[in-house]
Formats: sequence, C-alpha cells, structure tokens
Amino acid sequence: MLKLALLCGAIALSSAASAQDAADNFVGPVIGIEVGLVQHLYSVTVSRTGSPDQTFGRKSYGVGGTAFAGYDVKIGSNVILGAEAALHAGGKTSSILIVPNTFTTLRINPKLGYSLTGRIGYATSDKFLLFGRAGYGGQKYGLSGVNNLRSSETNNSFVLGGGAEYRIGRKVAARLDLRHLDASRNEVLIGILTRF
Repeated sequence: MLKLALLCGAIALSSAASAQDAADNFVGPVIGIEVGLVQHLYSVTVSRTGSPDQTFGRKSYGVGGTAFAGYDVKIGSNVILGAEAALHAGGKTSSILIVPNTFTTLRINPKLGYSLTGRIGYATSDKFLLFGRAGYGGQKYGLSGVNNLRSSETNNSFVLGGGAEYRIGRKVAARLDLRHLDASRNEVLIGILTRF
C-alpha cells in the first residue's frame, strides 16, 4: 500500500509540474509579422458655403499586415502577461462622392497605423496559448481629390483584441490575431513569430 501511495503521489507531482511549465514556452522577447483582411471605417464631414454640413460614412476592405515586437512574462502556472508594439499598414483606398450629380470626389487612402497594447494569455498546453489584449493606437489617413486638396488626418483611440498562438517549433509559433481600433480599423490576421 505504501509503495502504491508513493507511486500515485509521484504521478500527481509529475502532472502538476507539467501543467506549471506550459506557460514557460510563451515568455521572453518576441518579434513577428502578420497578414490578413483589414477593414477601414471612414467618417468625413464636408462643409460648403450656403449648404448644410454633410457627413459621409464608408467601409472598405483590403489586404494589410502588421510588424510587431513585444515581451511576455510568466505570472502564474499557465498565465502570461506582456506588452506589445505594432505598426499597421494596408487596406483599400475609398472614394466618396461628396457633391450629388457631379464627379467631385474625395479619396481617402490608409497610411501607417500603430498600436501599443498589453496582453494576458492562458497556456492550455505547452503548444497552445489563448490571449486577449487592450491598449491604445492610431491610424493615419491621406485625403485628396477636392480642389487639389492634399491633407492627412490621424484617428487615435482605444484598441481591443484577442487571438491564439500555436507553437510549431521550439522558438517559432503561428498566430491568429483579431484587432479593433475604435471607429477606424478592424483586422483579422494570421502570422508567424519567433521568441528569443
């Protein structure tokens, strides 16, 4: 009976150690790139003498991507906490017809965006991590097409998101990433990352 009890205890300790080590595979410095579908949300208010202001809203979909760098630390047996900075690019240029029955249009071209986020993750195994993120970011847009207008605007707001990582090598993982910049940008991305 004593030997059996000791054996059961050893198995339990081994299982606990294995679970506690799962998060160790998702800590340290990380860099990576992502590509996927990017939705931009546009809202433009046009003022003209003698006419009421008009607000135009548009959505556009295109291919875009991010480059990111961050750092994650282990704060529990299966939990990581980290910070990440990313640059965002891509998406489709949109045209808005701002004067009915004419060809007067305003072109809105997505430029670079950025995000600074914290994230928390839970390692369900030594290969799979689920995470959520929150932070702050911005998106720059170029404006052109009306009376030789050349201008730019930047929208800054909060960022929310989440996703999953799957380790495909000792230091390499694939990532599914969903990101939302309020009132400006939504992204569904897949990517590759490496840890050091």
